[in-house]
Amino acid sequence: MKTLFRNYNFREVITIALPLVLSNIGHALNLFIDRAMLAGYSDMTMAAAFPAGLSAFAFSCLFVGTVFYSGTFVAQYFGAGEYSRIGRAVWQGIWVALIGGVIMWLTSFWAVEIFDFFGHGPEVRELEVIYYKILATGTVTNLLCIAFANFWSGRGKVKIVMAVNLLITVINILLNYCLIYGKKFELPCGLSLSFPELGIRGAAYGTVASGLCGVLIYGVAFFLFSGRQKYGIFKCFDLPLFGRLLRYGLPTGIQLAIDLIAFQIFIILQGKIDSVALAASGIAFGINSLAYTPLLGIGQTVGILVGQSVGGGNIAHGETSVRSARIIGIGYMVVLGTIFFFWPDPLLLAFDDVSGPIIKDCRLMLRFITGYLLFDVMFIIYSNAIKSAGDTRFSMITHGILACFTYIIPCLLLFYAFRMPWFTGIFGGNARNWCLWGVWTISVIYVVICGVVFYWRYRQGKWKQMKVIETPEK
Repeated sequence: MKTLFRNYNFREVITIALPLVLSNIGHALNLFIDRAMLAGYSDMTMAAAFPAGLSAFAFSCLFVGTVFYSGTFVAQYFGAGEYSRIGRAVWQGIWVALIGGVIMWLTSFWAVEIFDFFGHGPEVRELEVIYYKILATGTVTNLLCIAFANFWSGRGKVKIVMAVNLLITVINILLNYCLIYGKKFELPCGLSLSFPELGIRGAAYGTVASGLCGVLIYGVAFFLFSGRQKYGIFKCFDLPLFGRLLRYGLPTGIQLAIDLIAFQIFIILQGKIDSVALAASGIAFGINSLAYTPLLGIGQTVGILVGQSVGGGNIAHGETSVRSARIIGIGYMVVLGTIFFFWPDPLLLAFDDVSGPIIKDCRLMLRFITGYLLFDVMFIIYSNAIKSAGDTRFSMITHGILACFTYIIPCLLLFYAFRMPWFTGIFGGNARNWCLWGVWTISVIYVVICGVVFYWRYRQGKWKQMKVIETPEK
């Protein structure tokens, strides 16, 4: 038994992963509760919030991935003992965050044109534009939170990341509750505190305001850190390092953008099928985020430990971390998959105000999601492992090819085939269901292929000879 466990480092992985998982669960819970609140407010706000929120994130992915990748530089510098370079790495992420925030704000001026293209109903489209404009303007807060958090997560000090993210979640939920519905609270001494009823606007304002709170907390902790001299906190700009971040980080951002754009097209097709499918997919993926988002915490842990191992030249330790994370991830997904497939109804209780057809479709969507959960584990763990070593170009190109040829194009072909008169003549009243569940089947196949391909790349071992940081002069 002792020999068996020498090949694993479960304790180290769990020590880092647990705070990140709890942090991501908090974020997933926040999305879940937001969706439940908006569903309780009206079906239209629920149907609009999902594609609009996803669009805001999809368009920001280029910057999210690049900023997030500055954490890989932090991890490798930490593993190599180059502590004075860590602050510089964080700062390059901050600059990218500020640039990304400005560009995202500019996209808000084209919100009407963006959602006209989606072709949803006029009531939903109006709400989508409102929600997107607010989120796009406030994207800079999310980017800055990621940049600052990398200072701690890259060094494996993840408890502060968990604490701040959970605080952001609590603030977001409270603000959304007050601003969506409009609440009044009686305070001592005869005073009262009133919040206006803003509906979908309130949900967006609450999200941006809670993110701003996170930026303030992270910023104060970063600039007042006791080891600021050791870690080069005030080394603001390093052009060669900024270039290296763009070289390795941009492919990560592009990969994330491609993935989200592909997923966005999938959601657009749901809305074009009908509003029931759109609302059901919003709920299903909101529930799925309770499974998927914690898995991202395990993937982040792999990235941290492999990055530190590569920086320190200890590849064997990185491989041990990957094996351990894989066992934990698979065990977690088996439990969640069993619940999604056999007992989804308790998860749907928060949406008891939603119409029956939506819940019926959502229940079946969760069973489709179960079909790819284990391959999601493979994809997230192995892609994080190779990217944290520097294998980002392969990840971008391969993922782009797979997204186009095994996901986007097949979904579009199937959708438009079922819009043709002779198809509808063959399938009659069932054409809608054949189309809906056909694109969901393609989604499952796509994730399965991604998991297998990235496992193969990891097993090739090319990542073992890679490194993103410069070799120190001796």
